[in-house]
Formats: sequence, structure tokens, C-alpha cells
Amino acid sequence: MAEATVDIASVLELHGKWLRSEEGGKRASPYRANLRNTNLWGANLQGANLRYAILCGTYLSGANLLGAILNWHSHTLLSEILRRSAGDSVERRMLAGLIAVSTDWCWDKFLSLEHLEKAWAINELSKWVQPGDGAPDVIRAAARAAGGASVQCKCGSRAINDDPDKMFCDCCWRDAEIERLQKALKSADGQNASLWKNLFDTEAEISRLKEERTRLRNLVTGQTEFANAQRDRIEQLKSDLANKEAEVKKLKKLEREVEWLKENNETYQHQVLENKKLRKEVDAWRRTFPIMHVREGAVFACMKLPEDER
Repeated sequence: MAEATVDIASVLELHGKWLRSEEGGKRASPYRANLRNTNLWGANLQGANLRYAILCGTYLSGANLLGAILNWHSHTLLSEILRRSAGDSVERRMLAGLIAVSTDWCWDKFLSLEHLEKAWAINELSKWVQPGDGAPDVIRAAARAAGGASVQCKCGSRAINDDPDKMFCDCCWRDAEIERLQKALKSADGQNASLWKNLFDTEAEISRLKEERTRLRNLVTGQTEFANAQRDRIEQLKSDLANKEAEVKKLKKLEREVEWLKENNETYQHQVLENKKLRKEVDAWRRTFPIMHVREGAVFACMKLPEDER
């Protein structure tokens, strides 16, 4: 069957839309697509159907292969999966490299090898088994033994490894975790925004209370000064009242003296009138009769006094 030539950039763009459930998206299923020596570094091939893709010499380092349907005859793809799981183990990396360079060997040849890490390689590859993906029997048996074949994700994948609850495949579990973390981040952002708002409101309230405290202090100071002024005024009024009372006492005393003087003056006036009356009578007698003078016990008869002596 003839190989197909594809525009890998367009395929990845449509696949990205499919992953995001956007309109026009399409799952990457490059059937018999010639991807030889293609650089797919960092490409998002999550959930892609690579069963019939030709991947000889394809650079897959950094590519997202979670939930992808594998081409179980691709040395490049299988060796990349094993290399990622090998870590720093030299023996495991050697086995992954052997698979990558031994393009003339098939499954029966690898399974006949006596290698210390062969069981590890079979166990790692069994994690990628999915229904109807054409995985070798020995790999599928290892998947069933590990319990992977009896559990199936809602997307149809049986590559259930990372989910602690064993409900989602690695791809779906990762998406669910990303969504959960995004929601948690959004919630945290909302809480942070609320906390910042509360902080700003609290600071504004503190400022308002400080201003109110200053206003009340000024008011209390003013009231205290007013009270002190009123107290001084009261003391002054008390002093003025005492002075007024003293003056009233003096006035009452003067009134009593005036009354006494009035009474004595009436007596005096009466006495003056009496004296004037007597003087008139005396003068009348003087004009008519001689005045009797008593001097040293002797009585002399005096003649009428001259006019100038009256």
C-alpha cells in the first residue's frame, strides 16, 4: 500500500483543536503517513492514533505521547517509550538503544533475548496497551496480569498507570488534573482577590477610624478647653456675685443709716422749728419787756435793748 504524505503542522493544529474540544478539530490518525526523520520534538500527540504511522527515524524527544495508540512495530516509538522510563539505568538504556538500532529484528527475536531488563521492558510497554491496538500477545498478557486490561478509561484507553484511583488513563487523568489545578488556581485567585479587597477595605476602615479618633480627640480637647473656660467664668461670676452681695450689704447698711438720718433729721427739723418759734417768742418778749439777766446769783432789771443788739 502506498505511503501518504501529510502536512504534519496542519495535522497537529487540528489535533490540538480536537484535544480542546474546539470546532473543526480532528484527532491525529496519520494512516500510512510517512513521518520518516520528522522532527516532532515537543509535539502534542496526546491520544493520537499512531498505529499505522511510519515513524522510522522520527525525533520524538519531548513529544506528548500520553494516551496515544501505538504502532507496536515501530522501533523508534517503542525505544523512545523505554528510554523515558529507563531513567539513569545503564542496562535499561542499553536495551532501549538496542531496540532503536535493531530495525531488522522483530518481536520474536527480542523475546528470545536473555536480558536482565527484559521483564521491565515488557511491563513498561504493557502500560500502553489499548483495546484493538494490535499489541503482541505477550505484552497484552502482561497488561492483563497487571490489571490494566480489566480496567478501561472512558476514552477507551487501558493505559491506566498514574491515576491513583485507577479510573482514568494517563492522558485523561493528566487532563483532569490540569483542569482541577486550573480550577483550584482560579479559586485561589478569586480568594486572593477577595483577601486583597478585604485588606484594602480594612486599611480604608483603619484610616477612617484614625481620622475619627483624631476628630474626637480634637473635639474632646475643644470641649475640655470650653469646660475650663466655663469653669473660669463660673468662678468669676461667683466672685462677682460675692462682690455684689457685699455691695448689697453695704447698700442696706447705708439705707439703714439714711433711714436713721431721716428720722433724726425730722426730729432736728422739728427742734429747729421749735427753736425758731421760741426765738420769735423771745424776740417778741424782748421788744415788750426788759430782759432778766442772772449773773452770779444776782438779779438785775435790764432796760429794753437797743435795736442793734436785738
